[in-house]
Amino acid sequence: MTRQIDLFDKPVSISSDEFVKRLSSALVARSGVSSTEAFDLCKRAVDGRLCPTCGRLIKLYSRKLNAGMVKVLRQLYTRGECDPVPSRELDARGGDYAKLPLFGLVNTDENGLWSITQQGRDFLDGYGAAPSKVFIFMDELVGVSVASCRLRGNVDAFKLDHITPTGVERVYIK
Repeated sequence: MTRQIDLFDKPVSISSDEFVKRLSSALVARSGVSSTEAFDLCKRAVDGRLCPTCGRLIKLYSRKLNAGMVKVLRQLYTRGECDPVPSRELDARGGDYAKLPLFGLVNTDENGLWSITQQGRDFLDGYGAAPSKVFIFMDELVGVSVASCRLRGNVDAFKLDHITPTGVERVYIK
């Protein structure tokens, strides 16, 4: 079973009330604070606040697609689509690569096996783009950046071109 990223069809600003409501619903479900209190806390989630109920840090994290993630994606690509692998078998440094499924470039199944998606193959072949950032709140994907990035150059000496529309950071809400 693969994870599906379902997003609203229109992008919104990360400071919009619509996005803050999405964050507050996650907080209410996880900590049990009231909707009003959750909304107030989530308005300040960019800087990080402690939840008065559970003591957990309430913070909106953004994670950018980076070179280490692309190297792990390349490993999956060279193994082929018929051969899902456990993530522990990948030669990866740090923990950023674990966020690849959030970008839609990798599928994971219930056994923890990883395989590259068609979007991931298109990205590595230079035919497709990937979201530049994902937004995580309380260990949950809550948004995907409107900005995208493309791979430029060969496999060993690639660059990520981050294509950012002008204006306020905007996301598609999950």
